[in-house]
Amino acid sequence: MEILDALWAKLLGVPSAFWAAFLGASGPLVGVILTNRGHERRQRGQFTHERILKNQDRDAALKKEILLDAVEAMHAASLMIARCANLDIGIEELQRGYIDKSPAMAKLHLISDEKISSTAAELSVFMANAMTVALMKRARLSAIRIEIDTLQKSNDQFLQKNDSAFDAFNTQLAGGNLNGSHVYKNVVDAGAAIISANAGRMQQLSDDLLSKSILLSEECAGVSIEFSNRAIDLLVAMRTELGIETSDGFIANLRALGNRQKEAVQKIAEESALLRTDLMTDSRGASP
Repeated sequence: MEILDALWAKLLGVPSAFWAAFLGASGPLVGVILTNRGHERRQRGQFTHERILKNQDRDAALKKEILLDAVEAMHAASLMIARCANLDIGIEELQRGYIDKSPAMAKLHLISDEKISSTAAELSVFMANAMTVALMKRARLSAIRIEIDTLQKSNDQFLQKNDSAFDAFNTQLAGGNLNGSHVYKNVVDAGAAIISANAGRMQQLSDDLLSKSILLSEECAGVSIEFSNRAIDLLVAMRTELGIETSDGFIANLRALGNRQKEAVQKIAEESALLRTDLMTDSRGASP
């Protein structure tokens, strides 16, 4: 206590001018300290806010990219189905556009709401089932084409042999060798019979290929339109996700367009049925 009393006495003995100067100098210092602390708090808040905005912008950009890729994947899927009946297009070329964009359909399940996710899943299942059926029918058409090509090559080979045998037959006949000419005549006749049989089989296969190709083209066109119509709900949900206003009139126009496409395909199917009948009748009439 004595020490404290002595210290207090010394403090009381300090001139008031000193305390006035001390307080005058401490005021600005305290003000600076408080100002700096407030500025630091504001900066921390600003940095936190900017980080949140940056993350939101990055997430929005990623979501937009995936949604746009998904739209391209749907368009590529529709084209892939529509072109499936064209045997001149290889499988790799047929699927190339869709395979490049198809991962976006899977990513939708991670970045979108339940409506988009479920609609995308249903659309993917529909497309997979449709392509499986179309590719199986396409494979059967490819097998028919391969058989036709094989028969054609066989006929070409027999034609070459028959030409050689026919030349030999004429040579033997001109030389008076009737026995030798008879042998070559049998070869020519046998080759001609095989060529005729192959030609008849090729005609049957060509008729079958023509009919089934037209049918597959009609089916693929119909499935492609059905796929596009089913994709409307997903497209509308995506536009909503991106904040794009979609009016009821816009949706109605899309559905009306889909219905007109369906009617056009049905009309084409009716006309192609008559065309198939005419073509097959003409081809049979022209066969030997």
